[in-house]
Amino acid sequence: MKRRLVLFGEGEGDKSGGYWLTKAVLTELGAWDHVAFQEKDCLKAGDLGGLIKNNFARWHTLLRHAQRKPNLGAVLLLLDGDTERKVLKRAFCARDFALELAQSARAVGAATAFSVAVVFACQEFETWFIAGVESLAGKTTSDGMPGIKTGTKAPAGDLEQTIRGAKQWLSRHMPQPYKPPLYQGEFAKIVRLDQIRARNLKSFRRYENALRQIAEACRTNEHVSTPFTPPQVG
Repeated sequence: MKRRLVLFGEGEGDKSGGYWLTKAVLTELGAWDHVAFQEKDCLKAGDLGGLIKNNFARWHTLLRHAQRKPNLGAVLLLLDGDTERKVLKRAFCARDFALELAQSARAVGAATAFSVAVVFACQEFETWFIAGVESLAGKTTSDGMPGIKTGTKAPAGDLEQTIRGAKQWLSRHMPQPYKPPLYQGEFAKIVRLDQIRARNLKSFRRYENALRQIAEACRTNEHVSTPFTPPQVG
């Protein structure tokens, strides 16, 4: 039996972009024999600050909502990694907050009744588009809107450290401002995964590894909560 994967994205654009990019990765993994993934399952989670507030109350509510769907196999939470310190009351660390969210999910059935994976796109989901921007340059959207200008190249260096304001970067290389609800899904449909991988982004590697883990969990019905802290020996 195919197990359902439910995706939570941070905002309106993330729902569509996350759906199409996740679909592309799962296709490469050959996961459709054991994973069922539907566009209507892409739900808005809100930002990290709201998810961790009141002892993860909103996060737990979202997970309970996902559990009402038939044949739930896994939940993927995909967030931007740019939340400010003043919102979190401490410095942001993608691994630390992913661990906390994954661990707290166990209180409502993760790793026993279903699998959960938490991923942060650093600094933003759009950073991955910048990594693959040459595959977007000169392309139009499905309804004919112009996208990235022809000849656009990604900047050198570690994009996860040097690019802040990825949405603004994209806007500067488009004939009109980049708006996530309009463009994120469209860009996710056509960006080349191999070009993103070539930039060696840690957050994108984590995203693909998380999808491998939960696809395998759906295949074997051995649930996981990822990332996780291995037990200490000795």
